[in-house]
Amino acid sequence: MATRRRPISREEQIIRKREKEYQHQKFWGDQQKYYDWWDKTNTKYEEWTSPRYYDTNTQLVKQMQMEKAVQEMKEVRRNKLRKLFEEERKSWEIELMVHKEKEFMSPRSSRERPDDIPTEILKQVHEGIKEREQEKRKKEAELRLYHQWRNNNSFIQEYERAHRTKDLKLSWLHQQMEKRKRREKEQAEEKKMILERDERMKSEKEREEQRREEVKRRNRELKEIIDKQVEEIKIRQEITEKLRIKEDEELKRKIELAELEERQRQINKIAEQRELALFNIRQYKIKLKQKSKNIQENLIEQEEIMKRLKNLEITQKIEDEKLKNDLKESIEGYLKISEQQKKLEKLRDKQLQFLFDSEAQVMYERQSEIWKKEEESRKKLAQDVLTTIAEQIENNYKKNREEQEELIKERELLMKMTEEYNEELVKLEEEEKLDKLRRKKGLDEEVKKKQETKKNLEENDKLKKITEELERAKIEEEMLKREIMHLHRGQGLCRPSGRSNIIF
Repeated sequence: MATRRRPISREEQIIRKREKEYQHQKFWGDQQKYYDWWDKTNTKYEEWTSPRYYDTNTQLVKQMQMEKAVQEMKEVRRNKLRKLFEEERKSWEIELMVHKEKEFMSPRSSRERPDDIPTEILKQVHEGIKEREQEKRKKEAELRLYHQWRNNNSFIQEYERAHRTKDLKLSWLHQQMEKRKRREKEQAEEKKMILERDERMKSEKEREEQRREEVKRRNRELKEIIDKQVEEIKIRQEITEKLRIKEDEELKRKIELAELEERQRQINKIAEQRELALFNIRQYKIKLKQKSKNIQENLIEQEEIMKRLKNLEITQKIEDEKLKNDLKESIEGYLKISEQQKKLEKLRDKQLQFLFDSEAQVMYERQSEIWKKEEESRKKLAQDVLTTIAEQIENNYKKNREEQEELIKERELLMKMTEEYNEELVKLEEEEKLDKLRRKKGLDEEVKKKQETKKNLEENDKLKKITEELERAKIEEEMLKREIMHLHRGQGLCRPSGRSNIIF
């Protein structure tokens, strides 16, 4: 019997659910930490490897160096001003003591004797001196109170510190004004140089544009020439192929003609053998019949040779019309003569049947002379035809070879010219690529210079703003100085000074 599964309690379900949620949160928390860590690492790596990071650090270093240099200059300036103030204060105290001593030791007071002055006048003088002393003590008390208030007032102390800083700034302002004048002069010269450079670049661009147009025109011309030459080469190639075909045909005709000539020699040799065989025959009637038969066979073979010569169509290739017509007439005449001779021999063969043996010898001797003349005439005509055809085939073959050689030379010349034009075209394309690279480099340099100029102008604008702020500070300081001087003149305790720094 199968055991039943124990039911899960509510508490166990909650525990399992919380355990599952905890594992899920832990898993995703680890994943999030992993991706956050790699995100930070990649961000830092990108910042460390990017040019902007080094540019920013370089600017910060330069800024810190400038601030450090300014602080050092300010400290030196403060020491100088402090030393100058001490010297001024000591000289002022000495001068005041000398002035008081001169007042008490003046001869005017020693010349006037009290016995000569009336009592009322002395009383009035005494009252006046007493009032002045009281006024003086009052002003001194007010001044001491003012100095006490001034020394204990944090706002005034802060102002004095700012004022001393402004003194340094004013001194730096004069330097900056000189620098600004010098910079304005340099900027004017730089603008002039930029204008001159722009003019030069404009003229160079115009010349470069003209040169590019010339190169493009030359490229088009070269391409057209190359295309034409390629077409000419193709035409020459086609003509050469046709001439080669003609050459093959002429070679075939030449071989066939050689075969016909060989066949002619064999026919002549067979005819000689037949003549030799007839010589041994003693019966003239039989000799006449055999001779007639041999002549008919010879005529058939010669006629076959002439027909083959006619089928060669060599007469169609002859340019000389007279020679062409003569050759045609010779072949046609030979065929006609051969046909007539065959008919005549057949007729003679029939007549031999009615010839007596006693008449056969006389007939053979007389007919042998006729046959000999006819055979010589046929041989001469056939030989002339064969010789003429052989010469014509040789001339055609030679002419074809010469035309092929001429075409080969022309094609080689065209190919050489095409290669030269191609080399020139490649050279022009390479020069154009180099010009593009130079133009790109020039544009990059121009953009870089413009960026530097823009950066310098921005720095100049910043310096100009700082200078304007310093000028405003100087004006405010002058106004404050005049107010303080006016206040001290009213109290009678201030000596005018040409210095810009006022410290009490």
